[in-house]
Amino acid sequence: MRCLTAAAGVFCTAILAAGKYPDIVGKPAPELLPAKWLNVPRHRQKNLSLKALRGRVVILVFLREGSESCDKAGPKLATIPQRFKGKPLTFIIMTRDREGEIKRYIKRYKLTSVPVGLDLASITQKHRYGIKLIPTGVVIDPDGIVAWVGSARLKFDEMLKVAEEKLKETYDYVEKIERFRPPPLC
Repeated sequence: MRCLTAAAGVFCTAILAAGKYPDIVGKPAPELLPAKWLNVPRHRQKNLSLKALRGRVVILVFLREGSESCDKAGPKLATIPQRFKGKPLTFIIMTRDREGEIKRYIKRYKLTSVPVGLDLASITQKHRYGIKLIPTGVVIDPDGIVAWVGSARLKFDEMLKVAEEKLKETYDYVEKIERFRPPPLC
C-alpha cells in the first residue's frame, strides 16, 4: 500500500510540474489590467500599458505578500531597479494582494520606485497570463513578445540574463540606426 501511495505522489508531482508555467513564450504579451496602480502618479499610469512600453524591455513579476517564496525573492527583486537604472527597461510587480498588504512588502524590500499593479480579481495573473505559481517572472521584449517565463526566485539569474540579452539586442539595433547616415543628395 505504501508503494502505491508513493507512486501516486510521484505521478501527481510529475503532472503538476509539467504544467507549472504557461506556454506563452514567443507570443504577444497580454495587456495588464490592474484595478489600481501603486507608486505611480495618476497622470503617468497610462504609460504603463504594454502598448506604451513598446521599445522597452519589461520584467513583470507576479507575487503575493506573505508567501515564503515571495519573501525569499524580495531581496533579489530589490536589486533590479538599480541594476538597470538608465536603461530602457521597466520593472513591474503585479499582485492579487490588497493595497495595505502589498505596501508592507514594498516597504520591507524598498521597492517604492517600482510600479505595482493591484490585480485583485486575478484578471491579469490567472486569466490573461495563466500564472498559477508565485513568484513568477515574465520578460517581455521591446516588440511586446514574451521572451521568458519562470520562477522569479529560483531562476532569478536566468530571468535577468534574458532581460540583458534583449536589452543588448535593442542597443545593437539602435546603435546601427544611429551610425547610419544617408548619403548626400548631390
